[in-house]
Amino acid sequence: MAASERDETARTDYRATVMHQAAERFVFRDESGTRTTLTRLYGWAPHDQQATEAVPRRRGKHTTFIAALTWDGLQAPWTVEGAMDRRTFDVYITQILVPTLRPGQIVVLDNLSVHKSPTARAAIEAAGCTLQFLPAYSPDLNPIEQMFSKVKATLRRLKGRTRAALLDALAVASDAVTPADAHGWFIHAGYRLVASSS
Repeated sequence: MAASERDETARTDYRATVMHQAAERFVFRDESGTRTTLTRLYGWAPHDQQATEAVPRRRGKHTTFIAALTWDGLQAPWTVEGAMDRRTFDVYITQILVPTLRPGQIVVLDNLSVHKSPTARAAIEAAGCTLQFLPAYSPDLNPIEQMFSKVKATLRRLKGRTRAALLDALAVASDAVTPADAHGWFIHAGYRLVASSS
């Protein structure tokens, strides 16, 4: 199944013009929201009983987990209370992500309007890197989506019920992302495993 808003021509162009680069050049940056109420979605119970789990009634404050994924693993993790806005995005790019970049890398973002920041573009290009946007509605081309799935599974298991506990759980979840995980996610998304020429 595919989103009806998906532009298959843009996806084909992206595969032809971007995905031929060596996987090690890519830096996928995204964010994912979380709360102190995350709990496992599945569980075990005796055959004749239903698995149950206590979940806090209060939703808690929204925390945004921002990170990048490279061939080597998770990079530049950061959390903010609340949702991502342009100002927060610019701070993340200029102060958190850019210092970790190497010249020649390709920073890939999804097509949210908040990501189309002249400040962020200028900072990425000043670091000797290229900014690339994914085609609309193409999470399958973004390996960081798989990383967030693993992170959220860990958060559900650890059940951080306070902000401090949630931040501790995010640290544990971040540390659990390995280079082998990243390699698998890059391959699954279709990125090439060739030696970089840069």
